[in-house]
Amino acid sequence: MRSGGPPVTVTEASLALNRRGVKTTIVTTDAALMASAASRERLTPEDLPPGADQLDIRICRRQPLRRFAVSLPLQRLLQRIVPSYEVVHIHALYLFPHFAAYRAARRHRVPYVVSPHGALDPYHRGQKRGRKALAWWLWQGAELEHATLIHMLAPEELPLIHDVAPGVPRAVVPLGIPWSEFRPRSSDHQFRDRHLNGYDGPIVMFLGRLTEKKGIDILIEAFGQVVEAGAEGRLVIVGGDYEGIGESLKELVRKRGIEDRTVFTGPLRGERKQAALSEADIWVLSSRSEGFPVAALEALAAGCTCLLSPAVFIGREVEKAGAGFHCELEPDSFAQSILRLLRDPDLRQRMGSAARSLAKRYDWDVISQEWEQMYSQAIERSAATGETSKALVGRQAHANGDPGP
Repeated sequence: MRSGGPPVTVTEASLALNRRGVKTTIVTTDAALMASAASRERLTPEDLPPGADQLDIRICRRQPLRRFAVSLPLQRLLQRIVPSYEVVHIHALYLFPHFAAYRAARRHRVPYVVSPHGALDPYHRGQKRGRKALAWWLWQGAELEHATLIHMLAPEELPLIHDVAPGVPRAVVPLGIPWSEFRPRSSDHQFRDRHLNGYDGPIVMFLGRLTEKKGIDILIEAFGQVVEAGAEGRLVIVGGDYEGIGESLKELVRKRGIEDRTVFTGPLRGERKQAALSEADIWVLSSRSEGFPVAALEALAAGCTCLLSPAVFIGREVEKAGAGFHCELEPDSFAQSILRLLRDPDLRQRMGSAARSLAKRYDWDVISQEWEQMYSQAIERSAATGETSKALVGRQAHANGDPGP
């Protein structure tokens, strides 16, 4: 679960739903990283997202077919517990735990919701085609065709999957964040002292996994232009390198001559991540493919002015709220916006205040109500078609096998 994404979302959603009286159980494997990662590391208590100790989480051992996250104990567990729940929520696609949850729900006639988490957008469909084609043939197509609802995170996703299971209704419900946990402008400067030798000037930050799709190379090129223009600032890149692109990014930094202005911190979680965001002035996501990023919501909640590419679905909303800029996917566009903000501290401050206000709309205590309504819709639809088991006595079960598509 070190790779963030759906595991953190599932944990935070479950905590919020539990506060609303909705019983949840999370079922996952013991893989610490995504199935495609070369490492076979297993989960430790430190890898679990904050708040996980308050939840009913069942962790099952992953077996040698790690590329598909195969876990027969997980399959047996789901077959045993699914009949006691009213709805199953399957997060992400293409892996064995998703198959196991789908088969258990179908066998026991329990409605299920599938959240692709961006795995069906055109960019991701073109990645790892062989493995995905095999999964689609074996079960993934049928899983989507028989779903009660397909969960989309934003209206912009709808046209991207118009050809997938067209007869299955879509529910558009966003993700949330624990808004109150993020505080702008920390006074202790622990992050700056630890990673920047006490530097007290403006910080331009990326925070997320180091992957090709995130367009970090575009940000580095843009910051190179910012330095050439004579602006003050530091570029901070926060995130784990699980795809082995870190060295190529550092080489690009050296090529641009900005080594003394750029810091790679590695992954930060929990309070250290929040401290990093609280010290950032400008947060940049120059993704080639993204969808609905929780990381952007967290940056907004920390009062960061955000610069987002067209691939980030909330970009227009951020710009409309005066919380940042929607930039074209090219270094020049990001460089111009960064320069404008670095040269106008008052604008950064106004946009930072607007960012925090915008993020409050996505607090889990608000968004969890929409999730509960989505589950009620799934239950009602299943009952209307006569597919719901009469033995249901619970409320919800999450099945999350792997954080990446």
